[in-house]
Amino acid sequence: MTTVRGFGVLMYSSLMPLQQFGMGRAITIAYFLVAAIVVVPPSMFVWAAFQNYHSGTWSPGPSRRWVKSGEGVTGESHVYS
Repeated sequence: MTTVRGFGVLMYSSLMPLQQFGMGRAITIAYFLVAAIVVVPPSMFVWAAFQNYHSGTWSPGPSRRWVKSGEGVTGESHVYS
């Protein structure tokens, strides 16, 4: 948002090219901010489902490959008793 405001200040310039540049950049950056918030998370969800489908472990949700607490990546227990 600070970047949008920074470029938006150029709209108050007395030079028309700077006004147009500031307006165009502020709108563009605001558009991409909204796209990053609205489009990216669902896209990541769909991509995870796509990857699971092609790896043979398809499920309707994202990958559930979590390492259990106390286990290493190889499945060995690192909890000492």
